[in-house]
Order: sequence, then C-alpha cells, then structure tokens
Amino acid sequence: MATFPTSPAELTAAWLTDRLAPGHALRAIEQHRIGTGLMAMNLRITLDWDEPNDALPRTVVAKVPSADPTSRATGTGTGAYAKETMFYRYVAPRTQTRTARCYVNEFDPETHDFLLIMEDLAPAQVGDQLDGCSVAQAEVAIDVAAALHASWWDHPRLAEFEPWMGGSATPERQAQLDMLWAMAWPQFLERHESQFSVEDRDLAERFGRGLAAWIGARSSPLTVVHGDFRIDNMLFGPDWMVPVDWQTTTIGEGISDIAYFLGASLLPADREAHEQRLVRRWYDAIAEAVGERARSGSQWESVWNRYRRYSFSGFLMAVVASFLTQRTDRGDEMFWAMASRHLSQARHLDAGDLLAFM
Repeated sequence: MATFPTSPAELTAAWLTDRLAPGHALRAIEQHRIGTGLMAMNLRITLDWDEPNDALPRTVVAKVPSADPTSRATGTGTGAYAKETMFYRYVAPRTQTRTARCYVNEFDPETHDFLLIMEDLAPAQVGDQLDGCSVAQAEVAIDVAAALHASWWDHPRLAEFEPWMGGSATPERQAQLDMLWAMAWPQFLERHESQFSVEDRDLAERFGRGLAAWIGARSSPLTVVHGDFRIDNMLFGPDWMVPVDWQTTTIGEGISDIAYFLGASLLPADREAHEQRLVRRWYDAIAEAVGERARSGSQWESVWNRYRRYSFSGFLMAVVASFLTQRTDRGDEMFWAMASRHLSQARHLDAGDLLAFM
C-alpha cells in the first residue's frame, strides 16, 4: 500500500505542509480538477499559508492516478505512471528545455500508485486538440522538441533508460500491438464508421494489416521522445511552451514527435502549407545543436521520408488509446480529430508508398 496520498481526499493541509514547507502552517487548501487527461487526474491546489512569503508557492498542481478502473489499469499495465515519475526524476533535470518543477515525486512499484506535485504554470494557455494550434505556436513547439531531442541525441545513457522507458521493437511488443489493434480497431470503426471516407477507411485497414512491420522499422540515431507530443499536452506562455504529460516518453526517432505533433495539432490546411518548412526548422536546429552526429544517417531526404512514414503514428495512438481509456464525449471528438487529421496527413504525403506491405 502506498505511503503517500493517491486521491484528492488524501491531499490534506497537514500532509502538504509537511512535504512542501515544514515549519510553516496552512490555514486551508482548495482543490479543483483541471485539464482533460484520461489516464490520470490533475488538480490545482490553492494554498492559504498562515504566514505567506515569496518562497512559498501559492498554488501547485497535483497529479494522481485516474479514478476510472479502465484508465487506471492502462496506466499501470503500460508502465505510464512509472515512466512519468522516472522522467521527472532522471531525465528532466538534464534536458535543455523547460519542464515543470517537481516538489514531490512518489511512485510505488508494487501498486503503481504515484503522486506528482509540480509548480503551477498558470496563467499559461492550455492547448486544445479540437481547436488545433496556430502556426506561431507550432514554431515554438518545434523549437522545444528540437531542444529535447538534441539533449539526448544518440546519448550513451539511453541504454540505461531502456529498461523503464522502452522503445525497442521487440517481437513481444509487436505481438502486443497487433493484439491491441485487433481489439481496438473494430470498436473505433463502430464509433466513427459514418465519419470515415471510403479512402480513409481503406488506408486505415491496410495500415492495420501491416502494423507489426511498421513498428519494427525503427531507425537510428535515437533520442528521448515525448511520445504524445500534441497541443493538449502543452502549456503556452507569451514566448515559451512547456510540455506536460510525460507518461508516454520513450526512446525513439526524434522525427516521430514532429510528425505526430504537426499531424494532430495543426489544422490540415495549415499543415499542408507549412509542414515542410517546420520539419526543416527542426532538422536545422538539430544539426546546429549536435553537428555531425545529426548528419550520420540523417540527411534531409532520409529525414523527410521518415517524417512521412511517421504520419501514421498519431492515427495508431488515437485508435488504441480510445480503447484503453475511459470513454467520454470529448474523448470521442479528440480521438476522431487525431485519427482523421493523421489520415489526411498520410494521404497528402503519399506515405503509403513508403510501406511495402501496403
């Protein structure tokens, strides 16, 4: 059993005082839920200190496991809760981009209960997947992604992270994804059948038949990737962006985050008009940051083709995640927005031509 709070009711003034500022006192706290996350619950906690000063936070954000059994089982079974706590403990401090400061970082390896208490970045603007992002926001996000990827580009410590971060396309992982697809795709199609065009449904089903081969074709150089790098998981300030929700962080190709972000977060017309320039922006930033290490196996034509190939990644995430998390009206809208935008992206890029199984 966890020795720390794992639900809003357990986050008391006495416990928070002890962990955040021993020797001080909280008169009261107020909690309310924020965000639209499905696999975990985020709370903003307002702290009313008896003797406030500039060194004491006035608000914090707490993150605990989802109360929904399906989402909770997914967070545990996929290692998502472990990943996020490990990311903030071992990766964030050595990453050349801003992440939320952690005041408390707890994880129970037996139960997979976890607790994160982080700085509140309000009044940062929270992205909205349904609305999409602006081109200006996309430019900021591309720069943040490049800083993350450059921090760990072909880094020797990736092997150290592999046991908990994963990323290798093992036969077991390929078989697991094939099994998940076989269960998730019929459900997703049933929910959204009337929304699919004939062309998109055909492309989706052809992709599903060759999923294992697609998963198995990971290429070097590798780095730390966010894994769910989209507008819902970003907080924007006047000239900055901080990614949140590191539950899917893994070892992979940096360009996968870029294809995922641009496909899911830009509306199709903006993506078609700007995506090559934005991909080039990331490519140039990586080359500037890591020099010849970036060019080994990563010439522009190769990178662009890998970007095209990864246009399917957000579609895969939408289908599988919709099966593994609590169903909500917004969730249905969000997953359809992701799926349809990524299929549009793949068609626009002729991505199917790169995949032999298609």
